[in-house]
Amino acid sequence: MAEVSSRTPWTMVLTKLDGTEINEVRQATERKVVMSLNKPSTAAFTVRPDNPLLLPLFAEDTLLKVYEGTTLRFHGNVVSSEFATQEDGSQPTVKVNAADPAWKLSRRLLGLSSGGTKYTGDKAKSTRKMIAEVNAQPGHETNPHTGIALLAEGAYEAGGSGEYVAGPYKSALSCINDLANGFDGFDWYMAPIEGETATVSKWTVPLLATYTADATYGGTADAVFEHGYGQKNVRKLSYLRDLAGLANKAYHLPDEGFTEGAVVKEATDVASLELRGRYEVIADGFGLTDAALRQSWVDEVVRVRKNPRFVVSMTLDIDDGTGRVPQLGTDFWLGDLVQARSVVAGNTMFNGQVRVYQVQVDLNTAGTGTVTPVLIDEEGTEL
Repeated sequence: MAEVSSRTPWTMVLTKLDGTEINEVRQATERKVVMSLNKPSTAAFTVRPDNPLLLPLFAEDTLLKVYEGTTLRFHGNVVSSEFATQEDGSQPTVKVNAADPAWKLSRRLLGLSSGGTKYTGDKAKSTRKMIAEVNAQPGHETNPHTGIALLAEGAYEAGGSGEYVAGPYKSALSCINDLANGFDGFDWYMAPIEGETATVSKWTVPLLATYTADATYGGTADAVFEHGYGQKNVRKLSYLRDLAGLANKAYHLPDEGFTEGAVVKEATDVASLELRGRYEVIADGFGLTDAALRQSWVDEVVRVRKNPRFVVSMTLDIDDGTGRVPQLGTDFWLGDLVQARSVVAGNTMFNGQVRVYQVQVDLNTAGTGTVTPVLIDEEGTEL
């Protein structure tokens, strides 16, 4: 993670389901928003029971918006409001949590038949069809402020294709991530869009798609995080070497089960196995039936996971306006590859590219935010 102190003020606004503003979230603590790839983004805050938002939070369904300046960074349903007293007699609190529309996809089902629903072709296009079908199901929200927006079908392309059976009776979010996480998959993000008539969240595939919502989505950003070298814009650092996901022997099981003629595909990295011993894993690759693709997938799992994963955590200096400190949304964004390096006592700890997988913003009482990107070396190689 790398913490960046933002000079731009952040605000939270509570609204009714029709988008009508109730009030700005004021006199709140523990305010934060977490923007993520491949899972629902979330936001949270805590208020006292004498806050004017108390009654709306418990009397009706509400939506939460989070702005950086005038830019909408988050929009979603308030999913829980919890009033709690304290044993020590101190002031009770109301903790509020919100999630973007990706959360709703975990509560919607696809493949509503014994045989499920088959999707073929480009995986991002298949996912778009899934969301379009969810949007069209009877009983789906007719309020545009609570819906999921989609571009035209031709605007999506993941690069990977195949056949996938959704269901039977499986959550839409699980189906989407089956496609996203499999061989030749993609990364996705719910991008909040504020229009003249409604505020919605648009499902996008920023990393491998032909459509990009922002110039930096999934690209190589200009942001450089440097500790003890160059810009020297890092004041606190941790560097994690993690073996938890290690795998030097992987298997892919046939989708059709162990029927006659079914073959289990295997891959092994001999060098890693001889060095560290045997670390085995089942390489889930849903929807893969072609023999060559199955072998390619299991080979890829071992290639990426044969070495430890590296996670860089950095706290950057307070932004002094000189351009040394990377700015969220300008210098880097979700999915970007950024350069990170550290030199300690003349020794280079790491120097390489890492991907921004998540961004958390913690708001202080003044309304400014500490921006914390999660930076991960996804290739599992020495930085």
